[in-house]
Amino acid sequence: MLNSKTLPWMLLVTMCVSAIAFQSNGMAALGITRKDVEGFLGKELEPENYLPSLSTAARQAAKAMGQEPRAAVVREAGAIVKSIVMSDAFQKLHAQTIKDRHGAVDHGIDLKASEKAAAAKAAADLDKTINDAKRQTAIQMTMMFRGYPDDTLKQMFTQAQQKWNEQLKDKDAEPEEKAMAQRLLARAKTVGPLMQSNFPEFKKQFTLLLSVEMGGPDTEAGLTGAASAAADDQQARTEQQYWDQYNFKVVLRKKLNDFIAIASTVDFAAQTTAAGGRTVFTNAAYERKTDLWKTCFRAGRAPTTAALDIARAWVKEL
Repeated sequence: MLNSKTLPWMLLVTMCVSAIAFQSNGMAALGITRKDVEGFLGKELEPENYLPSLSTAARQAAKAMGQEPRAAVVREAGAIVKSIVMSDAFQKLHAQTIKDRHGAVDHGIDLKASEKAAAAKAAADLDKTINDAKRQTAIQMTMMFRGYPDDTLKQMFTQAQQKWNEQLKDKDAEPEEKAMAQRLLARAKTVGPLMQSNFPEFKKQFTLLLSVEMGGPDTEAGLTGAASAAADDQQARTEQQYWDQYNFKVVLRKKLNDFIAIASTVDFAAQTTAAGGRTVFTNAAYERKTDLWKTCFRAGRAPTTAALDIARAWVKEL
């Protein structure tokens, strides 16, 4: 919502293109009200920059005015802009916008702290960490198997029984390995008939056997519950990650700092000249500056300084 093009303009809302000067009696002389500013800020949801259009009479009347009247209007408009942007309604709209666009939701998760805690826990009990990792992998693989074509699952079932039988006959196999093979074969005898009578149930029961073999849950409730919990946790962490990236204060602080970084470098003594029917900077490097830099230059030192004062004070409050 806090668009990179529009936020700097919000601070220079009264510095329209063409370096318009403003009358000493402020925004009212231009026919701009708080309601108009609210409308301008609403345009932030659009991808392109948006500047208010002023009447010809206002433009003509403004050109005779000096720097200080412009600065006064910047301060006037800046206070209005800030009150709108910092309102609960605006921030709720921003939160809804980033949820819709990025899936950003604040779950109150400190991702860095949770990662450190997980790493510390893993180091303290390596065996449990390995078993947990095997279980999570088994859950993911089992749910993936359930998406396989029916013919593939039938073939896998035949191959699995062959493998388990070979493990039972293998003299070099570990006792635990043989015990697992025997357990799986016993369950496979009850699962096999389901291939003809109830294939959906066969798919569930056979993939549960694969889950058990890989160190995962051995019941449907255990499998689906663990899969759901893992998916919910991952979704929450992803939503939190996007919230941390796009939340109101983070974005606002960045945009304000971006504005400060650009506006504070404007050379108001730069020379211009007419070329090809337009005014250009005699210094080619200045001609390559951003639109914001040039807007500040056209507005003048006093209005830009007023906008910088607003931005710097605002950043300290965030």
